[in-house]
Amino acid sequence: MVNPGAFRGSRKEFLMNEKVNYSPGVAGGYAAEALAIIQRHYFKRYPIDLPHDEEPAAGSLDAVDDDAPDPETCQ
Repeated sequence: MVNPGAFRGSRKEFLMNEKVNYSPGVAGGYAAEALAIIQRHYFKRYPIDLPHDEEPAAGSLDAVDDDAPDPETCQ
């Protein structure tokens, strides 16, 4: 049986849509940079403290600005 994968809902949709940004990175030799950008965009939409089986509020996904600087994290 084929593994269906761990991503569902808007997470899966987001990642599938990012394939168009990843493919040129692989072909152009900058796959690591393309993946880093995709990860940055992913974590802006799906923070690490959001449970994997919980969808974010629709308004929060609409409010994401990928061009905005990331907030600094302090520990």
